[in-house]
Amino acid sequence: MTLDSIELLSNRLLIKRTATAETSSSGLVIPESLREVSLNGTVVKSGPGFTDDRGVLYPMTVKVGDLVLLPRTANTIISIDGVDYLLMYEQELLGILTT
Repeated sequence: MTLDSIELLSNRLLIKRTATAETSSSGLVIPESLREVSLNGTVVKSGPGFTDDRGVLYPMTVKVGDLVLLPRTANTIISIDGVDYLLMYEQELLGILTT
């Protein structure tokens, strides 16, 4: 399975978590088991949006490339080409991070 072979439905998103620091500010290496889970990530792929009962399409608020704030409980993980991604609904996001 490749990223290009996936077409997301409805208001689903595929998100790649931002990498966490591998060393502390003092230079100590942090073991992977003790690293904090990153609470932000980048939208890699997006569905078309939500369609209501009347057939009205509500387009996605976030777009591919947006840096988003994730809930701590984001746990639907899929692996594509050896890379882990989160699969979630747009309404599960906590916000869009701006630079």
